[in-house]
Amino acid sequence: MTSLLLDPQIYAFSYETGMPPSDEIPMRLVPPPTLKKKLRDAREYRPRLCRYFIPIDKLEQLVEPASVTAELKTLFPDLTNEQICQYAHLICSKSKRLFTILLVWCPERHYNITIIDLLNEDVNDSNLPLSRAELVNTDLANPYHRPFTLSTNGHSQCQLRDHTGCGIRAFAWWDETDIQELSLGQWIALAPVFKAIPDKILHLDLDAAVVLPFVDEQDQEDVMKGGYSEVWRARIHPAHQQLLAARDGEEPFLAIKRLLPQNNEREVFERERKMLTLLTLRIKHKHLVRLLATYTTAGKHHFLFLYAKYNLRTYWKKHSPKPEWDRRTCLWVLRQMTGLASGLNIIHNFETPRLLGSDVPSDGATQQRPSLKSKRLKVLDQEQRFGRHGDIKPENILWIDYGDDIDPKGDLQIADLGLGRFHRLETRSRVDPRTIGGSATYMPPEIDLQQNVSRAYDIWSLGCVFLEFITWLLDGSEGVEAFAGARSAPAYDAVVVDDTFYSILSASAGENAELRSGVNTWVAHLRRNPRCSDMVHALLDLVLNRMLRVKPEDRIRSKPLEAELEKILSKAENTDTFILEGRPRVG
Repeated sequence: MTSLLLDPQIYAFSYETGMPPSDEIPMRLVPPPTLKKKLRDAREYRPRLCRYFIPIDKLEQLVEPASVTAELKTLFPDLTNEQICQYAHLICSKSKRLFTILLVWCPERHYNITIIDLLNEDVNDSNLPLSRAELVNTDLANPYHRPFTLSTNGHSQCQLRDHTGCGIRAFAWWDETDIQELSLGQWIALAPVFKAIPDKILHLDLDAAVVLPFVDEQDQEDVMKGGYSEVWRARIHPAHQQLLAARDGEEPFLAIKRLLPQNNEREVFERERKMLTLLTLRIKHKHLVRLLATYTTAGKHHFLFLYAKYNLRTYWKKHSPKPEWDRRTCLWVLRQMTGLASGLNIIHNFETPRLLGSDVPSDGATQQRPSLKSKRLKVLDQEQRFGRHGDIKPENILWIDYGDDIDPKGDLQIADLGLGRFHRLETRSRVDPRTIGGSATYMPPEIDLQQNVSRAYDIWSLGCVFLEFITWLLDGSEGVEAFAGARSAPAYDAVVVDDTFYSILSASAGENAELRSGVNTWVAHLRRNPRCSDMVHALLDLVLNRMLRVKPEDRIRSKPLEAELEKILSKAENTDTFILEGRPRVG
């Protein structure tokens, strides 16, 4: 008896006090935890939904022959051992999820009847999720009257108006409340698994009631909203994600992008999904963002990407505000510039299946420059079948430090490749412009001059980013901010002060543009920097003479730009003095 009293598996703390038993507080017998309790304890909670899911690995571990056999013996003492073994085999081979749902959610007054009835009807996991079957001609006087019953998942295709004969017989005597609870409660064991599929990108069409297996999910108030999508961060439970391997024992964060309601939303989603799938699977470019999976639920369309801790702007400001002036850092900058130019070349030579139409500036840009609201741009005829990004800026260039073949200092990737941007500067009238990160800063003069748009639009924008990149390399993040101030000037419409890289000149013959004087002054400042080496001079020459050209036809194309950067990179890799020996120019 003494050994039993000391056995922690049989005796435990008092239920009433949570304290060890004493003479005043008698010890109570505590049975081993039931399978139902173990499954309930295994639940993961999703705060944003106030709902639970049971991870599939825990379910598989707990629902096994020994535990199921013990549960059945308790529920059905009149069954023979042979019958118990047969039912346990059916559950473990075909109905683990169904068994879990009934054990956790089924009202006790129904459970020990329903599980056997379902097994006898050959209802199993392949029939999940159970779907509602609407009943029309029911007897209102019947105490079991209800407007619907439950059927198997294939029933959703049934064309009958009244589904009286379509329901699962085991639920015939359930009342409406019990059926409703089970209909919703079943999702606790039906969280999807995001699998990696060779040579494909997974897409899941999910029920509106599904509980997605997200953990460490970003709070709703921290969701980033743009003109036509919103993005937040989350991890997928490790048992439910096979898209990316863990690193140092920690699951990676993913970025979840959800399209906001818009016209032809499904069409927009399918076009973007097909384009990103092609770029991810066939092109596999390390400097273009990679699509991992997509899913649709409750009519909303989602994309999954690797989460980036920084974009280029926050990388400059937070991760490395004062970069080291050494060979390693300079070569990293050159490799990233070359990679971005190469990625842009892929975009520019991506033939799209849909002709482009007129473009309009984003509301984010028109908030800064109200006069842009009246501007409408037309794409050159010969350019209409080719991709353009249309919004290259530091915020749309992500810093990634996870994955195969990643530079030890991380790699930069061009993001926001949705067809809304691939083709146009999309209208964003549904969203308060103050909440959008859009900016007129990196737009070329074509916007104000009402000129036709071509792929040269992106070359200007990338040239602006490169000039800031060079500034960061020499002067750090404070230099980037100082550069913005140095080029700030009243816009030609005299409504606001902006920090674009060009100025509009009004003349009797019509409007024209020139590189803003603050940009030229700043470049002269960079050339006087004691660190300014031949490598930096070469980069400044390339940006000023080949990229930031007012006339689009004078700008270098993306493929020759990549080639020019490769020449500079090759020389830098072989000549340290080219990289680091300062050759400042005065005057």
